[in-house]
Amino acid sequence: DSGFVDFLVRAQKEENKDKIFMVCFDEMNLARVEHYFSQFLSLLERPTNQRELQLYDKQYSGRLYNSAEYPYRIKIGDNVKFIGTVNIDESTYHFSDKVLDRANVISLEVLDYSQPNNWKEDKYRAANTPEWSNEDFGKLIKKDDAQLQNQTRIREFLWEMHTLLHGTNANLGVGPRIVKSIEMYLRNLPEGDTEYVLSEAEGLDYQVAQRILTKIRGPEEQLKELFQTQEQKNALITLLDKFDDISKFERCRQAINQKEKELKVYGYCL
Repeated sequence: DSGFVDFLVRAQKEENKDKIFMVCFDEMNLARVEHYFSQFLSLLERPTNQRELQLYDKQYSGRLYNSAEYPYRIKIGDNVKFIGTVNIDESTYHFSDKVLDRANVISLEVLDYSQPNNWKEDKYRAANTPEWSNEDFGKLIKKDDAQLQNQTRIREFLWEMHTLLHGTNANLGVGPRIVKSIEMYLRNLPEGDTEYVLSEAEGLDYQVAQRILTKIRGPEEQLKELFQTQEQKNALITLLDKFDDISKFERCRQAINQKEKELKVYGYCL
């Protein structure tokens, strides 16, 4: 009824394969993401030519009057992108590690509305932006053999982060999937003379905050070995200090400080 299947069917048609189809799930965690999106989480890890979503059993293909329009399987090409918006409150569900391992969680900040330039009551209007094809998007992606400036040092840092987290909780850690995703992100940082250019150090800071620190949540009793107590220093901050030659980790430090405050006040952090 939402038109979602029609949208995916259009995206797989030959004449549309060079168009980008973007799916936005508004308030996507009002239901458990793992329940309604689990098939896609598995499909999107496969090679592009193997991403097939089954709509119904093959034996019904010849019995359905519209099976020509809706085949029993449809392909999810690399021209389909999924994003979603999230709020965290008492009416929503938290993401499981299965989702966090496969996504970047981007926290939006409130602009300083005391500044006139940050408060504009513009009416909705057509965006004056160039159209992007899937081929244009693909040209931005670099090959996996591109070398990072501090690749060895970054892997050492991620391994020590994994060791620290895993030693606290066997369910925590930085697995190979996360390492590959972080390295892919860093290889594809914007370059050139634009306002969106990020250094490798800044990109690493963003990725650790978005892909790793989001997994550190739970009660104080479970996480106390990571954070500062009367007996010990903050183990996470100590690790960031050890690797400050590859990044200053400003966003990570802010996130860790916030979690530490939540633990002290509520005995639980998100």
